[in-house]
Amino acid sequence: MFNISVIVPTYNCGEFIYEAITSILNQTHQASEILVVDDGSTDNTKEIVLSINSPVVRYIRQENSGVSSARNLGLANALGDYITFLDADDLWHLEMLESQIRVLENHNDVMLCFTNFTRFIHKTNEILPEQFLYYPELQSVQSTRIPNTPAHIVDENAFCACVKFGEIPAYTQVIMFRKSAVSGFLFNPHLTICEDLEFFLRVCSKGKIAFNPTVLAYVRRHDTNATKDISLIPKYKLEALLSVKATTQLSTEMLTALDTRIVKSYIDYGISLATAGRRHHAWKYFIKSFSVKSNYFRKLKGFLNLLLKSTRSKKS
Repeated sequence: MFNISVIVPTYNCGEFIYEAITSILNQTHQASEILVVDDGSTDNTKEIVLSINSPVVRYIRQENSGVSSARNLGLANALGDYITFLDADDLWHLEMLESQIRVLENHNDVMLCFTNFTRFIHKTNEILPEQFLYYPELQSVQSTRIPNTPAHIVDENAFCACVKFGEIPAYTQVIMFRKSAVSGFLFNPHLTICEDLEFFLRVCSKGKIAFNPTVLAYVRRHDTNATKDISLIPKYKLEALLSVKATTQLSTEMLTALDTRIVKSYIDYGISLATAGRRHHAWKYFIKSFSVKSNYFRKLKGFLNLLLKSTRSKKS
């Protein structure tokens, strides 16, 4: 059996965590350890975790420091050759680990594999469309299907392919990482949103990646989700991309692709500020895009879009 560590960061998820851990324990390929990192919960999380009768479940507690800090503590304690994460309010299909490990064990040059997933509304159990439907870009990524599996290995530069996406196609809870690929990497504790974007891109810079279009996870939508305020996403996305540039060794090809994405992110954030009526700050961030090398046509297009948004905001 291959050693897999599952890290479950949690904060006041006593209502959901038993179901999450059970979905890990019921896997067709068993995890070697489940590290539940309690980020200072004040509910009954500890009691529920300790009531689970399994030798592979380890409970670790820290003072409340955020999800990135909790994941980093899990990484520091993980013993497995492969690392996965599951948020304490989400669930895995029973073949999640088996499908992922099959790809990584048979392809030593693949750094990570991510899978498709669906969201469901907690209050109603309504199932939302699968994640990959929102990413038509995946259809144009150059990839090769792995024989006898639904998974694909990306043939082109993985970092350049993924940094072009408006959003990353994978969430942390549907990725299996090769431990050697994440060695030395940590989640950025200064990012409360989009910390997974930064981490994912940094690992992509180290080699090949794979993806599986099969739905193998279920992400719960409820009132306390960290990303419920989508107005904050452009700001944190820009910060994540700038952090990747500052902290990651990149080839010239990767740096060019990242700079192009950063310019778009400056413009996107400027437009979000203009839409909110903060026109002065919007133009401030647009001007910053000129400090980054990129196609001037993109900047001109961004200028026109921002001018339109600013005009509409002023009139309203």
